[in-house]
Amino acid sequence: MAKMYEIISKDVKINNKLTMRQIMSLYQEMKNYRGSIYIICKHKVVDPANLSKLVSFMLTLDEKSELKVVAEGQDVQSILNNVEKCCQSVSGKEANIYEFYINPAETVQI
Repeated sequence: MAKMYEIISKDVKINNKLTMRQIMSLYQEMKNYRGSIYIICKHKVVDPANLSKLVSFMLTLDEKSELKVVAEGQDVQSILNNVEKCCQSVSGKEANIYEFYINPAETVQI
């Protein structure tokens, strides 16, 4: 049985500015999704498939910002939850893990 096509939005609160590592994880998560995702904040819509636009948008967000993430496709709840996890504050232990993105299918942890 095929999964149902859905359009769902979710509000995601950004408590602290995202690190480049978080933005890259967010980009990789959204790029690998087989559907459409949009981020909306303060009347601006960003297509996260464009890395440079996503980075500049995320770096200009204020702390305590609220984003609306809209996903279209199948299994949208899963991608929305993953996006929210990418945007959560990083603990001290997680801040010391470095990931290098060789290609979207592989990551290397040091």
